[in-house]
Amino acid sequence: MARIWFSMRISKKINWKCKCLSGWHGSDCGQPEVLWRALLTHRKPIQIKGPRIFERRLVYIFKVDEFSENIAHIRINELGSVVDLFILYEERGSLYLQNKLDNKFCKEYQDKILYVQDNRENLWKTVKRYLKNLRNDDIILSTESNEIPNRDALIFIKFYDQWPQPIKFRYRWSVFGFFWLHPSKTIITGGACTVAFLKESFNNELNLLTDNKILSSSLYRGITLGDLNHFGGWFCEYCNDAAQIVKFLANKPSNVINWDEINKQKIDNDFVEDLIENGVYIDGKTQLTKAYKYRDSYFAPRFVSDHNWRYDFLLINFYSKLDYYEG
Repeated sequence: MARIWFSMRISKKINWKCKCLSGWHGSDCGQPEVLWRALLTHRKPIQIKGPRIFERRLVYIFKVDEFSENIAHIRINELGSVVDLFILYEERGSLYLQNKLDNKFCKEYQDKILYVQDNRENLWKTVKRYLKNLRNDDIILSTESNEIPNRDALIFIKFYDQWPQPIKFRYRWSVFGFFWLHPSKTIITGGACTVAFLKESFNNELNLLTDNKILSSSLYRGITLGDLNHFGGWFCEYCNDAAQIVKFLANKPSNVINWDEINKQKIDNDFVEDLIENGVYIDGKTQLTKAYKYRDSYFAPRFVSDHNWRYDFLLINFYSKLDYYEG
């Protein structure tokens, strides 16, 4: 496999004294709402420096399989102009992702994609062999399969210095599609940091960047992007059609679902469709909260809303007649 060279762009000279657009803050209007609020509520004052002359490079690492393909497609297209390199990986022995890439999966961004077949424990060691000019201040972003980070927040950390590390994200917790919200409303997980921080604080163990127990330790005084009303991105759980959800659960440990509580011996399409229609979580008892796309500025990622013809099943609850006709 050929070595991957990064490019580096220079920020243009701009008159940073301006009247901020809605949702942007700071003397140079460079702080998106979600970041600005995180700085305000941080336990200690933070003196952010920037903007930089040179933007940092951003490397985004995540796993892709048949159950996360939709979210992977959304992530790459939502963040394609911000991320400098996507590292997509799958387990050894699986050819699902490789076949998708060979068939032009996310073809517009394939020049930014590095495909790796390895387990997560060895992933960073494998990846580093292919990154020719990785710098200490480049950013490593790694998330689980269901997460879509906030694009504006990622732009900020590329151009500014001295933000606390590691970064965690408070995601809006959607279920079955963006039309249902989990009653907990959000979920917090990692994460992003610089190459230097990954090496010096995490000993190059990429797993620690998404380990909530480690990230919550008092050893790491990072920052969480997002609050209960302004989100660091989207966590879209079970965001597939009913058949895919059934297949996904069949491959998961039985303790994912308390069978005694749902009083059902087997999860099938009819059961899942009923859950989606009525807004009930996969445990068969937790009531979900309805989300409204015309009232909520964080309803769904921009790319999804702009391509509603492709992702209509994530925007409209087709199992509910009321939602279908409101469409």
